[in-house]
Amino acid sequence: MKYIKLSILLISISCGNNQKLNSENSTNNKIQESNIDQTDKIVGEWEFIKTTDINGNKLENYQGSFGTVQATGPKLIYNKDKTFIQIFTPKNSDKGFWKFNSETSTIEHDLFIDSTDFVGQDLIKKKLAVKKSDGKYYELIEDKILKIEDDEMLIDNRGLINVYKKNKK
Repeated sequence: MKYIKLSILLISISCGNNQKLNSENSTNNKIQESNIDQTDKIVGEWEFIKTTDINGNKLENYQGSFGTVQATGPKLIYNKDKTFIQIFTPKNSDKGFWKFNSETSTIEHDLFIDSTDFVGQDLIKKKLAVKKSDGKYYELIEDKILKIEDDEMLIDNRGLINVYKKNKK
């Protein structure tokens, strides 16, 4: 009888340790998965689909820092050479350089700032735009990726969610 109790005790301890190891491995896998370089998935053209609140409700507009904003989002183009274009309208686009930060799951944009423009001069004056080695001014803008798959990307928009679909070539 002592041997049976001892065997049951040893099996229980062994199972408990295996469950603990499996739990730790699962946690480590989640951490590793969040540190995956998503650069290859990001490269391409992304069409804005919608902006939603955290409950998934589609928004037509929302309150931004300068008033009401229409939820139309820019078209995003991320090139392999690490340049990007955000197209808001045919006559209004932003350009610069980008890189993916796998530690924070963010796309870091160095947005080109026109130093002769009033807005550009204000950003430079407030030190929100800095001069780089190429002699041009850039503003650092980070977009947190909430989810990315081969054909869909969700980006945090100050607590809201911008949904994008990747154009297939």
